[in-house]
Amino acid sequence: MQKVDCGYCGSEQSRTYGIERSGKGLHPTWVECLGCGLLYANPRAECDEIREYYANYYEKGPFESYLDDKELEAVALNEAGKMISRIAQRVPSGVLVDTGFGAGFMVAAAVRAGYEVWGNDLSPETVDHAVKRWGLPEDHFRAGNIEEANFDSEMADCLFAWHIIEHVLDLHSFMKEITRILKPGGLLVMGTENNLNLHNRLDRLGCFLRRRVPPPPTATEHTFGFTNRLLRRLLEDYGFRIISFRAYEDNWMGAYLRPPRSKHVEKRIVQWLDLLVRRYPLYWLSQFVDIGQKIEVFAVKPPA
Repeated sequence: MQKVDCGYCGSEQSRTYGIERSGKGLHPTWVECLGCGLLYANPRAECDEIREYYANYYEKGPFESYLDDKELEAVALNEAGKMISRIAQRVPSGVLVDTGFGAGFMVAAAVRAGYEVWGNDLSPETVDHAVKRWGLPEDHFRAGNIEEANFDSEMADCLFAWHIIEHVLDLHSFMKEITRILKPGGLLVMGTENNLNLHNRLDRLGCFLRRRVPPPPTATEHTFGFTNRLLRRLLEDYGFRIISFRAYEDNWMGAYLRPPRSKHVEKRIVQWLDLLVRRYPLYWLSQFVDIGQKIEVFAVKPPA
């Protein structure tokens, strides 16, 4: 593990924000930068350790059946198709680069829609899976991070970076690279987490009232955590014009608002009360106010 400074402003000043008490995960300790407010893992795992973790990302935990689950594949392809339809309203054709494409659902949907698709992923396994599963040209899909993929400058009409920025090691290197790859006037579609969503704030308040250190604001495999304000600021620093920005929740029967499943009746009653009194209202409120757990951004690189 290595001590790191803030990945956005470079400040060395920070305060503890959350700790995974079990000590498990790549990054159990998270801090908040006192200079800019960025949330980040500190100390951070060594680069080789992170690469080893992602090399077999889809063979462990909740992802172990991710590449073989046909029911999930059908749902994911449908959702990817909806996203492609939205992208097509602004970029109806051309080159689409998907960085960190995972199982390749977005790649497959984009190919079906007629785009010329390129992509990269840190896991060689997922690159191999995507090429074979969707019949893709091997030279378009590369193992490694976006800097190592070495895509041509100003090649992309659209760059899709869905829940990737929270995983990167060098924030500014990542932003410089996606800016380089996009054509002037090209569309950036980015997704990440809103780590100061209302749900997290209420959970943190509960921890403080019980005099407990809050857990990390996000999964311990991540390296960075963002707020709405900070992500807007970062994109604007690199000249992007934001045309759509929302912090949203999944549908109420999705991951955020799971039906209670505890085997203990008492716990299940408490979970249902939590669902009806707190989580369900928060979901509906998030439809009108940017307090949701996830962020979606459509932004345009300025013309030359």
